[in-house]
Amino acid sequence: MKRGFSIYWIILTLVLFISACTPSTEPQEQQQTGPTGILVIESSPQQAEVYVDGNFQETTPKTLYNFPAGSHEIIIKKQGFQDHKSTVKVEAGRTEEFFTTLTPAPEQTTTTTIIDGTSPDTTQTTTPPEDTTDQTETTNEPDIPSNTINLTKFALYFDFINQEVTALRTSSSHIYFRTYTDNIHFTALNMAKIHPIEKPLNDVTKQDCINPKSAVLNLFSGNSICIKTSEGSIFAISGSWEEKPETLQWKSFD
Repeated sequence: MKRGFSIYWIILTLVLFISACTPSTEPQEQQQTGPTGILVIESSPQQAEVYVDGNFQETTPKTLYNFPAGSHEIIIKKQGFQDHKSTVKVEAGRTEEFFTTLTPAPEQTTTTTIIDGTSPDTTQTTTPPEDTTDQTETTNEPDIPSNTINLTKFALYFDFINQEVTALRTSSSHIYFRTYTDNIHFTALNMAKIHPIEKPLNDVTKQDCINPKSAVLNLFSGNSICIKTSEGSIFAISGSWEEKPETLQWKSFD
């Protein structure tokens, strides 16, 4: 009996020893370490698929927080448009903004083969008929006021009091706007408030802008936006375009 009990403990000890020496095959979770930044990805048109370093990251617009610093490959895809591929560099502790305008995919042609007794293997290529519909948008064009903002970059900041347009935010910036093909996206800063008005700039009155409540909205051609700063100053800003916004006009009610 004692001999059998001893053999049992010897076998159990060997099993435990072998198990302890066998390397684990379980995958180890990789913890992200090192410096990070913020990557903002935009496209025109929006709702395009975003791939960063081969990984799907939903659709534009997309902001990736705590993103590893360094160079990364970005691919933007949308049906009806050509894929766009770029490399961006994210710096530690900073925000990198990436924007691209996608190029429409070329139209496909229809090929018809006509075979007759005289011209075998004759090929005709037909293209879709040209759309002759009048696509001119009728807008109520206001007289351009003297205050003009040139949209020289995708993203800009504007200080109404000092009348300064900057590429970087300042302590007195009132609005931040990003220019797309068919609209301009506005964000109010420093406790300012904004409100959309479906009027051209010349028709906007101070009464229209008394009580704005929004912080984020889009401006479309022929419409306006009211801005009320934290100091109580009231402004209106507008734009009118056919293909892409190039300038904005604004006026003060003070």
